[in-house]
Amino acid sequence: MSGEVRREAVTLPSAQEGISMYGVVSSPMEPPSRRQVLIFSQAGLQNKGGVGDYFRWLADELAARGYDVLRFDQVGTGDSPGEIMQDEPLEAYFLEVQRGISTPDTVAALGWAQQRWPEADFILWGQCGGCIPSLEAAARLPDAVQGLILLAPPVLYSRPLDQVREADARVAGKGYLHKLRDPRSYLRLLSGKSDYRLITAAVRSVGRRARRLVWQQVERYRPGAQPDHELFNMQLWEALRAVMTSRIPTLFLMAEIDNETPEFEEELQTKVLNKRPSWRELCVVETLEQADHSLMFPDGRERSLEAMVCWLDALDG
Repeated sequence: MSGEVRREAVTLPSAQEGISMYGVVSSPMEPPSRRQVLIFSQAGLQNKGGVGDYFRWLADELAARGYDVLRFDQVGTGDSPGEIMQDEPLEAYFLEVQRGISTPDTVAALGWAQQRWPEADFILWGQCGGCIPSLEAAARLPDAVQGLILLAPPVLYSRPLDQVREADARVAGKGYLHKLRDPRSYLRLLSGKSDYRLITAAVRSVGRRARRLVWQQVERYRPGAQPDHELFNMQLWEALRAVMTSRIPTLFLMAEIDNETPEFEEELQTKVLNKRPSWRELCVVETLEQADHSLMFPDGRERSLEAMVCWLDALDG
């Protein structure tokens, strides 16, 4: 940390009458002459601390570098009262998170922040399902938003929880490569104790990656710049179109060991961003090496902070 930080507990109005949201503002001890405020929007059931207290760590690190950071619990999560989809399956809730169920809360938080810092520039920061509320809030209030930082946006709607996805299969495949030199692995395979579903998924992942490398080269020369996957997140698409029309700079942070990353690369970056020059000049995509989806480990967190600070410095310039 490059400076001292002050934390303040705050109460924000939500979009629901009579329900407040509780949050924390991290600020530099000596505010800069030009105020820049980041507003965090996390995914689903996470609270304002994030997995392993990542959001608290990140907020304090950014505050130490001169930024004000607001993180808050959306209605029905963390310390904030309210109810969210009672008696619904978890998969249904995940889908609603990816459709922007907490967008009204993010819009309300932005309105509160505008009143508190009327002369500030605002950057909306979203993580996973929290990317959709950040995008939609920027689409609704483009004049209030200077930029967007989106960590692991869900480009495709959730698939069944028991389905092996790309990053899981890729990690498993690396492990199987090491096991090929161990005779005990073959005994385990023949004994029926191995996870054949995961082995099959890992083999298919290798094939998909090879096809993807060829397909990406071919795709460069094909016309069109529209998503076409049947599970493409249309809330993300519509909000992103509005944000790009409003010329709002956007930083995409993608963890290397994450299911969202190959889906992002194939369905959004290759098919859309790379084919729209006016969008490409607004968007920066950074892949965080050896980082996982929730950035639980120090190296991934440090890389995310470095990427954000570099982008924020360029935005300020």
